[in-house]
Order: sequence, then structure tokens, then C-alpha cells
Amino acid sequence: MPDQMPPVPSRNWRTFVFDDDDGVRSLVERVLLRRGHAVSTFAKVSPCTHCRCDDSSRCADIIISDIAMPGMNGLDFLAHQRDLECNVAHLGLMSGSWTADTWERAQELNIQPFHKPLDLDMLQFWLAFCEEPGQTERKLAPWYERDAQSAKDLDRGTLPDGR
Repeated sequence: MPDQMPPVPSRNWRTFVFDDDDGVRSLVERVLLRRGHAVSTFAKVSPCTHCRCDDSSRCADIIISDIAMPGMNGLDFLAHQRDLECNVAHLGLMSGSWTADTWERAQELNIQPFHKPLDLDMLQFWLAFCEEPGQTERKLAPWYERDAQSAKDLDRGTLPDGR
């Protein structure tokens, strides 16, 4: 980790991290927490059946996923979110085995690719860009407040729609 941490953003960012590797998931979570993000982590991806974002709000500011996930790969997951018109502004994808096709597809979908092992300086640089004022003027959707079950689901590492 860099010796000097970047300044903490002036507002709380909501970030979702998907990785089946506990160590990587924990490392990314620690970086985000030090930057002042509210972080939810998940060991598997499960696409939303419907997007809870609307024109005036979004479920999260940033989603970061590993590409090699059980059940559904992270690139297909993020592409599905884009197809649902999920309006999360910043998507990142990590892989230790990029191919030219997956790299190109990620870039076509405006997804920031990251190589594994993860270069923390590159992650910090991208996060600083994401946190710049005006990058994501938004109101976060209160999906986590809609009922007590949603909060319990997050504690178990499942998505708000119950998966």
C-alpha cells in the first residue's frame, strides 16, 4: 500500500465488491474503507432481476468485480447490469487472465480493467478519478432501507433481491 493515503472524499461513496477470493475481497474492501467508502462485499455475483436505480438515484457509485466468479463471470454480470440500464457510473473488473476479447469487451462497455495481482496504485488512481467532484452527481437509492430483510441479506452477502 502506498505510504500516503489520498485525501478522504468529502462524501460517502457506496461501493459493491464481488470476488470469490476472500483475500482479494478483503484487500479491496480495506482500500475503499480507508478512502471513506461504504462497502458491501459479496463472494458471488447474481444479476439483478430488475434494476432498482431510477432517473434520480442509483444503487451504488462503484461496482468492482472479479471476472472469474462461480456461476456467472464478472464481465457478463457487469454487461447484464448495463443491459438493465443500471446507472452505476463506475464499473471495474479484475482478472489474472485477460484475453484480447475480454479486454476489448470490457472497454466497449466502459468498464475499467485491472490486472491481477492487483496494482493498488492503479486502483487508487482510478478511485481518485471516480471521486472527483462532478463525476457522479447523484442521490443514492434507499434500497437498503426499504425493509429489514434487505439489511439482513447484505449482512449475509446476498443481493437485495434475495439472491
